[in-house]
Amino acid sequence: MYYLFPKHQERFEQLIEMDETHPKDIERLSLFHVITGCNDLVEQVGSFMILESVIFVQKRSRRLI
Repeated sequence: MYYLFPKHQERFEQLIEMDETHPKDIERLSLFHVITGCNDLVEQVGSFMILESVIFVQKRSRRLI
C-alpha cells in the first residue's frame, strides 16, 4: 500500500488495530486509508467512531423492542 508520508502509515495501522478491522474488509481499509491521510479527518476520528457506535446501538434497540 502507498502512504503519503510516514505518519500516514502509523496512523493507519493504529486505526485498523483500534477498530479490529478484518484484513479482507477492503472497503473499510480503504476508508481508513483516506481518513488517515488527511489531518483534518484524523482529528475527527473519535466522532466517527462514536457515531458508528450510536447508530449500531440504535439499530439493535429497535430489533429488541
